[in-house]
Amino acid sequence: MSDHEAKSRSIKELKAKKHHEKLSLLRASVKEIVHREKMEPQFVILFGSYARGDFNGFSDVDLIVVDKNRDQAERLACSIQEQGLADDVLTLNSEEWNQKKKSNSFFWKSILQESICLY
Repeated sequence: MSDHEAKSRSIKELKAKKHHEKLSLLRASVKEIVHREKMEPQFVILFGSYARGDFNGFSDVDLIVVDKNRDQAERLACSIQEQGLADDVLTLNSEEWNQKKKSNSFFWKSILQESICLY
């Protein structure tokens, strides 16, 4: 293995490790907020570059909170943002989420394919 290949491999391994650590931290933090706020969302979903693993120093954390009640989803989204865990948090009720899953929109199709369920 050449020096270039070894460096490239170690950079990929480091990025994979950082990705795993970020996901673990996000999962634990979201779980802690959910329990502290005594909420039971249906899902908290990570999407975008952090979900795909192609994040960089300028990437932000994008989440979707789905709850039966949209107001509850918004309350949890506010708590998540107040803790500095995410930059962008979309909120949907169950019906809206089901509609988005059926959407032909490239945006929603890519979210469904690349997202990671944190809660």
